[in-house]
Amino acid sequence: MFGSSIESVLRRSADPTRQFKIANDGSMHTFKKWIHPENLDHIDQMMQRSDNEFVTTPLYPTVDGELVDICQRMKKYEDQDTKNVLVYAKSVEDAEINILFQYYKIVIGLDLGLGILCQGANHNIVNWNSNYVHWSQMQHWEFREWFSLYYPGWSQKWIDSEHQVESSFLKIRNTDLLANPLVEFRKIINFSNLTEFEGFESFTQEWKKAQQYIVDECNLLNDIIYNTINNLSFSWNDLNIVSESIIQKRLRANGYEIRCDGLNKFPTDSETLYNLLEKV
Repeated sequence: MFGSSIESVLRRSADPTRQFKIANDGSMHTFKKWIHPENLDHIDQMMQRSDNEFVTTPLYPTVDGELVDICQRMKKYEDQDTKNVLVYAKSVEDAEINILFQYYKIVIGLDLGLGILCQGANHNIVNWNSNYVHWSQMQHWEFREWFSLYYPGWSQKWIDSEHQVESSFLKIRNTDLLANPLVEFRKIINFSNLTEFEGFESFTQEWKKAQQYIVDECNLLNDIIYNTINNLSFSWNDLNIVSESIIQKRLRANGYEIRCDGLNKFPTDSETLYNLLEKV
């Protein structure tokens, strides 16, 4: 979570001559990460580089390893000066915010597609159609329902991570970083024995502002759930498939299923959505 943003802050603090621009989508994908292993083998390949200084931002979990496996592999390359930072989710809602960030900044921003969220998962799509062999074959309504069932188990790993690392780690909650980046980025800089770069405070203000559109969408989802369950008049614009899935999952958590068979066009008002609900 926020690996590029944290790396940019650390690299600018280590060398104030570096300048990294915030992208239009709020990401820091305007530069190439120094060492960004996406699986366990990548860790061994990348960590053998001879840079005098570097920041590494391993993904967790990967398709071939859990957080504990990643930490164990990384430990081989640590020394007494190594500083480890974990960004984690405290709740399901925190994890859902992170999924939306991945959607806008990676699925859309880097144009990597929804596969980045599906982690190659095809194991139960036959429950929707026995002829399916890949999630991309699913209709819009099928993918929405499948993803609403799939992502809670996958994203739970971000919640569990807080309790899976050593006490020497600096732990940063993703929503704390969003709410007060000045404080949280400063913690990371101080923890890493670095000095704030010139313009640090203005950067954090700009960075926070650039993330606001996703925070606003999360607030919108809360309003949709509340007004739909209470059958209060409310309307919204078309949503993306991830936000639709989050709504379906949250309604299920509140005891409601959507009559979603064939519902490829998701409602944009609470009355229509309310009339599709079944109490379970």
